Formats: sequence, structure tokens, C-alpha cells
Amino acid sequence: MQAPAGSRSSSGTPFPQPAQGELILVVDDEANVRDLLSTVLLNHGYQVLLARDGVEGLRLFSAAPDQIDLVLTDLHMPNSSGQSFADLLRPIRPDVRILFMSGLDSNEGGFEPGAVRSHDPFLLKPFKPAALLATIHKLLHPEDILKI
Repeated sequence: MQAPAGSRSSSGTPFPQPAQGELILVVDDEANVRDLLSTVLLNHGYQVLLARDGVEGLRLFSAAPDQIDLVLTDLHMPNSSGQSFADLLRPIRPDVRILFMSGLDSNEGGFEPGAVRSHDPFLLKPFKPAALLATIHKLLHPEDILKI
């Protein structure tokens, strides 16, 4: 799964530099999705915390808000939507980076991808690991975009 820095995945998207142990909180109600995302992120050098829903995600985030570098959350979950969950995180840490994802397109979900009531980015499932890694890298290292 891990490719040398600067190499390209089979999708043509370049893999970003390997992570440096940044901590990502993954919140998704589907166990197989959490497991797949965890595998991709761990193989690329990230640390991962997993939560089944916004309630569990809030508990994990509240325990270590300054240690979590990014939150990757599904928009549509039982107990708490991804947007509601994000709204609870902002008062705790206003600068937290959040990446939304959903298997519902804009017609099904009632929202326009990329404009999820906020400025936070959005990935439509299914997405390729290289696209996920590139998006996360851009969010965590915006200064690298200026070097291109």
C-alpha cells in the first residue's frame, strides 16, 4: 500500500509524503469502513483513533483535544450526524481540521458536496486511498501546496 514519496498510485494521483505520526480521529458507523480507513492511514504513518458515532467520537476528542490533528467523519450516522458532531467539536477547539465523507451524493443527502454548511472539505464515498491521503496531507500541511 505504501508507495515511495512522489510516486503515483494506480489512479494517477500522487501519494503524498509519508505521515509523521499525526493523530486522526475516524468516526463512522460502519465497522468495515472504519477498519479500511484505519488500515490505509496506519500504513501511511498516521496514528488512528476509531469511533462508531458522534457520541463516542466526542468522548475520544474531549479526552485529548490538543493531540488530535484531524477528524475524519461520516456525515450520516445514528445518534449524531457528522455535521452535529463537528458543531460540538468547534467550541472545544475552533481550529480543528475536519474532513467530511459520505456515500450519499448531493441529491440523496440534500447538500452540495464540498459545501457542507461549513468550509470543511468533503469526500464522496467510495474514494481511492490516494485521494484520501492527498486530501489529508493538504489539510495538515497547507504549506506544501505553496511549494508546487
